[in-house]
Amino acid sequence: HTATYRALKVLPGGAHAQIGLVHHHITFAAQGKGILYSLAAYMAKWTEYLWAWDVIDRWMMTGEFDWKLPVLGSWIKYQDPAGKPPCDWWGVNYYSRPVVSWWLQPSAMPTEIMTDMQYPIYPQGLYDAIKRSSRYGIPMYITETGIADSLDDRRALFIDSYFKEVMRALADGYDVRGFYYWTLVDNFEWATGFTMKFGLYAWEPDGSTDRVLRDGAKALVRFYKTLPDDIASLKAVSQAAQKTAGAGLGVEDEIEREGVVYVSGRDETHVLHGPRDKVSERGVTVGIAALG
Repeated sequence: HTATYRALKVLPGGAHAQIGLVHHHITFAAQGKGILYSLAAYMAKWTEYLWAWDVIDRWMMTGEFDWKLPVLGSWIKYQDPAGKPPCDWWGVNYYSRPVVSWWLQPSAMPTEIMTDMQYPIYPQGLYDAIKRSSRYGIPMYITETGIADSLDDRRALFIDSYFKEVMRALADGYDVRGFYYWTLVDNFEWATGFTMKFGLYAWEPDGSTDRVLRDGAKALVRFYKTLPDDIASLKAVSQAAQKTAGAGLGVEDEIEREGVVYVSGRDETHVLHGPRDKVSERGVTVGIAALG
């Protein structure tokens, strides 16, 4: 990255180019009892490390890259003579905080809702990733987030809760410049083929379904249509929303208290039911009180 950055910057017009990095921000939590929990915690710790957030974070802060392996110790170690690497913006890829057993069986905490990819909906983690990444002192973009949901019964919940975490970050002063959703149309996943339905639009490779907007996707459409385009106005709207719905825009409190997220106030016809019931959508219009 460092060599490429410097090479591009000296090209004609390169000084105006904005060159950044994207990293998949993922942490793991352990589940189990007694010695099995201790084993799960050990597995979660090393699995999290191997996804390299700590490694990349240290490199971004100091220029030192130190990749370690269990038992073997440091495997790749490098110190950039110039110190911190140059970077114009930072991309946050975030989906969830997986929960694992001692033998890496995917799970979820009692109140969490699972996605088809076998990790839970966990909006708090997106805010945490933004907060930690803000230490680099450069603009941030949410470059990838989304949900695999073949029944389309959790997509609106996911979009509403995750988008509100970005708004919460803006209200708290973090420099988030954009939000890119994965993905527009159902896609091919390397490990699972066409079975994971991430698309805002449904599509089947056999031609039986061709780019049909899912009902759950309308949550994102509503946000994009309702919210202002410029950052300053969006920050002001987010701060106004905090005054109405609380510091976390009500997301974590509602999930913890009732297992649901109310996406349009407290009207019972506009509620997404949580993990104990099948998540259902009845006339959902996504928004928050401050948006009118």
